[in-house]
Amino acid sequence: MENYELIPLPGQIPGKLCLYRLVSISRHRHPAFELLFILSGQVRTFTGSRAILLKAEDILVINSLEIHELYSEDAQMLSLEVNFSEFPFLTSYKDVTFDCCSAENTSDPRFYPIKFHLAHLVKESGGQHDLGALLHLIAIISELTEHFPSQTKPSGVLRPAAGKTLAQITDYIQDNYRNNIRLEDLAEMFHFSQPSMSRFFKSHLGMTFSEYYNNLRLEKATDQLLSTSDSLTEIAFQNGFSDARSMSALFKKKYGILPGEYRSRHLDFMPQTRFMNEVNYLAVTSSSALAPLARYLKENFLNDTLKETSGKEKRLDIENIDISAKGTRLRHTWRNICCLGSVRELLYGEIQDVLRRVQTEMPFKYIIFHGIFSDDTMVYDELPDGRAVFSFTVIDKIIDFLLSIRLRPLMQLSFTPSALASAPDKTNFFMKYNTSLPKDYDRWTLLVTRLIGHCIERYGLDEVLTWPFCVWNEPDTTVKMFGFEHKEDFFKLYECTYKAVKKIHPRLWFGTPALMFILSDPLDWYHSFFDYCRQHQCVPEFLNIHYYDDDLTMDENYPSGSVLNRLSPDEESFTRYIDQMYAQLKEYGIEDLPVYMTEWNLTVSQRNYINDTCFKSCYLTENLLKNYDRLESFAYWSISDFVGEIQPSSHLFHGGLGMFTTNGIPKPVYYIFRLMSRLEERKIASGPGYFMTKNENNRHFVMIFYNYTHYNKLLSSGELFDMTLTNRYTVFPDLVPCHVQAHLKGVENGTWTICETYVNRNHGSAFDAWIDMGAPENLHPKDYEYLRDISVPGQHIRKTASDNGTLIYECSLEPLEVRMAEISWEDHYSM
Repeated sequence: MENYELIPLPGQIPGKLCLYRLVSISRHRHPAFELLFILSGQVRTFTGSRAILLKAEDILVINSLEIHELYSEDAQMLSLEVNFSEFPFLTSYKDVTFDCCSAENTSDPRFYPIKFHLAHLVKESGGQHDLGALLHLIAIISELTEHFPSQTKPSGVLRPAAGKTLAQITDYIQDNYRNNIRLEDLAEMFHFSQPSMSRFFKSHLGMTFSEYYNNLRLEKATDQLLSTSDSLTEIAFQNGFSDARSMSALFKKKYGILPGEYRSRHLDFMPQTRFMNEVNYLAVTSSSALAPLARYLKENFLNDTLKETSGKEKRLDIENIDISAKGTRLRHTWRNICCLGSVRELLYGEIQDVLRRVQTEMPFKYIIFHGIFSDDTMVYDELPDGRAVFSFTVIDKIIDFLLSIRLRPLMQLSFTPSALASAPDKTNFFMKYNTSLPKDYDRWTLLVTRLIGHCIERYGLDEVLTWPFCVWNEPDTTVKMFGFEHKEDFFKLYECTYKAVKKIHPRLWFGTPALMFILSDPLDWYHSFFDYCRQHQCVPEFLNIHYYDDDLTMDENYPSGSVLNRLSPDEESFTRYIDQMYAQLKEYGIEDLPVYMTEWNLTVSQRNYINDTCFKSCYLTENLLKNYDRLESFAYWSISDFVGEIQPSSHLFHGGLGMFTTNGIPKPVYYIFRLMSRLEERKIASGPGYFMTKNENNRHFVMIFYNYTHYNKLLSSGELFDMTLTNRYTVFPDLVPCHVQAHLKGVENGTWTICETYVNRNHGSAFDAWIDMGAPENLHPKDYEYLRDISVPGQHIRKTASDNGTLIYECSLEPLEVRMAEISWEDHYSM
């Protein structure tokens, strides 16, 4: 059996919502009331003496202390469990029983309201409204009480006293099932005679003690078969069987198949524990398992009532900001580095056009990309006689272009040319970059030396000395990605490359490889790496890290091989990561290294629908402003949705990670960077929802305000539920406006010009403009031009007067809106 708790019920509701897959649960009972909704497949259930076949969208109520068992090969189902006796509002229902099973009459309209309220219960549990969840739970109980009361007590439901005794006995067996429990020992422990204990099991569980005990051990053994690589003998002993043969015989009798064959058949469907740097993150995807239930969601009076009571306007009151204070000088380190997927993309005209625009409107200093040694640049080959041949023609074109737009390369020396690869078949991404070690380190060193020497000859030593160098991308990940079977193999490659670069010129700047830098260091990678560097005199000169807000430490592998796209539910996770990262650097003895974040995004997934929305721009604003200048760079991954790691989507708004769509239409996040490029020299104040700067003469203030709402718990668990291609804001609870009022003191008396520029769903969001167009699936060139022209930030200009050295600024922010206000003594504002 596989199950995981999807969403805990909010507040004080004593229950849980669970999603089950591959269900096989032997006969048991529990004190909780349980409502099952079948999402897909078929489940055979036995309740009391009744056998029922449940199919997709069927519901079934299992009463408190009712004997039941479930079997299925391929089903998914949602389970709602509530213990009435622990909930003050529902204690009167603790002895009430229901007879509700849609399998016997699927067209009965009485089932629809239960499914409706169950869908909304899931929805509210994923958000912030405890009251909403409670109202829908009560509505479910009300519907059951009115339409599905049990006329007779269901068979197999215990009297409370007998239920308490049975619970004590079964709890003991659960805790000690590995210890070869005997009926006579159990009877003596609970003050029964042996015949009485035997009758007690038969009467209250409908089976003998031996049948119950064997079923329990088989269930535990089945879990172990699919979650470990333990041998059958080990599994048998660990679950109280005398040997593997006796376990196999009972297994075959119960399931009709031997345990080894069962393991082979189902292993691909089961979850595996993986740390983030062991996961193939190109396979990350969201789940639509709950979609069959989501279709029962509809607007209703309950939701409207909740919106009226909870949808009050937020307020952001900022008092007594003294603009005459000196403030803190800003370095604007986010402008140090931008990033692109790979070297190949730099050869595309549309990408070059995008980069020209970026460098015109908000120039960066450096750009990082993968694959300068890949076959895309045709940099290395070998003749039939084995001689190495080098060509820098393609690399010249790329670097010439970058320097022409005042953008220098951060030279990531990756990956291995196929002619130099030790394992030609070790490739990843859609473009098949080779990520194996070089077969000849002398030739790798020669390749590094020739490239840098050529660059010095072409661009001059002074220019090349300004370029940072590193080797490889994410060697701390799985072998299926960029890592290696033995981390020490990469350490040798790093040392070889470091010393080759330093031999050319000691002032060439060399940093760590680009690292996922998992703080828990589950593979003991970072300790080992920095120890190696100290021992071999190749200590890096800067730290080069990546950050994504995914939670991949424990994940479910689905039959397709995908990994569930869980996001951190913690709104402060990015800030906490930076705090903990700096503490970790001290432990590694590298606290003095400058830290460059050369990739950063909410998620590794290039198919997460919220990436195209205004949420993403607000997420970027909140996290960058809260951590402004704490790192030497915050390189947003990536400039464009066009990333060659996976095959391009046919949908324009497919949930890509870029600032621009694949054909160069700016997304909301791009305009946020443009707004931030207007920030002034000194910060005078910041806090949740705002960031204020000024120039040296106190006559120009640039302030950014934002109305952030975090996604709900359902999305953070990887479940789309009711989110669709065209309906992407359903995962944000409490989307309400925010009224801002800021009091600035110490300003000159007189007239000031306020120029407001804002990004929200109506201004600067190409995705929302596409929705307003009717969300056409097929777009023509003129449609792209229209979207490009219409999807621009809004702007409003007004005059205001200061009085007694005080200026009051007010505005109203739409949900997920970001607004920049430039307050000028002179009319020198511009977008």
